[in-house]
Amino acid sequence: MTFHELDNGTTRLMYQMDFEPTGLVESVGAVTGLLERTVAGDLERFKKFIEARGTPSVARRNRDRRLNGSPSLPLSERPT
Repeated sequence: MTFHELDNGTTRLMYQMDFEPTGLVESVGAVTGLLERTVAGDLERFKKFIEARGTPSVARRNRDRRLNGSPSLPLSERPT
């Protein structure tokens, strides 16, 4: 799984999974497309979860500040 920032506020998630079914149940799941639908559903739920948050995480803000040469916390957010 990799994340690619397209612009400020837009990120593309790339996911690749290699799977070799073993046994009857996994083979049936692979043939029927169950695995692909399960992964697609999980990724859609992940997307909705991230988008519902509305704001970047603290880790994301701190990473952005480090990349921009800023201190990890602005003075207004530092503990006193």
